[in-house]
Amino acid sequence: MRNAYGAVAAVVGWGALAVRAMTMVGADADGSIIGRTIDFLSLFTILSNAMAAVVLTVAALGAGRSRLLGFFTLPTVQTGVAVYLTITGIGYLLVLRTMSDAQGWAHVADTVLHGAMPLVYVGFWLLFVAKGTLRIGDVVGFLGFPVAYVAYLLVRGPLVDAYPYPFLDVGVLGIGPVAINVFAIAAALVLVGLAYIALDRVMGGARGRVAVS
Repeated sequence: MRNAYGAVAAVVGWGALAVRAMTMVGADADGSIIGRTIDFLSLFTILSNAMAAVVLTVAALGAGRSRLLGFFTLPTVQTGVAVYLTITGIGYLLVLRTMSDAQGWAHVADTVLHGAMPLVYVGFWLLFVAKGTLRIGDVVGFLGFPVAYVAYLLVRGPLVDAYPYPFLDVGVLGIGPVAINVFAIAAALVLVGLAYIALDRVMGGARGRVAVS
C-alpha cells in the first residue's frame, strides 16, 4: 500500500513540477533560459514539492536501505517536508492565490502544487510515516531549510533586483517590514512544526511523556 500510494503521488508531483517548469522555463517565456531556470528553482513551492516528490519516490521504490536515499525515510525529514508543504498550501490560500496570474496549464500545475500535493503528502505522512519518534527540539531542525532559503533570497534579491515573493521585497517594503514578515513566517513554521510533533506523539501512543530535547 505504501509503495502504491508513493508511486501515484510521486507521478502527480513530478508531473506538476514538469508542467510548471515548461511554462516558466520554456521557449515562450521572457528572459534567458538560465535566468528562468534560476527563477524557477528559487520558488519555495517548487523546492518543497520537489522534496516531497523525492520522499514519495523513495517510498515507491522501497529504496530506503540505500545510505543516500535512506535520509529521506527519516521521520524528522519526512515531517519537515510535511511542514514545508503545509506552509506552502496555507500561504497560497491566504496570500498568494489572489496575486497569481497563471493561466492554462500553468494554472493547473499551480493548483496541484499548492493544493493537491500538500493534501496528498499530509495523507502520506498520516498513513505511512513512523510515529512516536519526534521530539520538541526537532522543530529547530525544521527551520534549517527555510532560514537558508530566506537568506538566499535576501542576498540574491538586491543583485538581480527581483524577489519571488512581494512580502520579502526589501527594495519596496524596506528592511523593517521584511524582518517582521520573516519573523511571522518563522513563527508559523514553528507552530505548524509543533502541531505535527504533537500529532506524532498522540498517534505514536505518546510513549510516556513528550520528550523535551
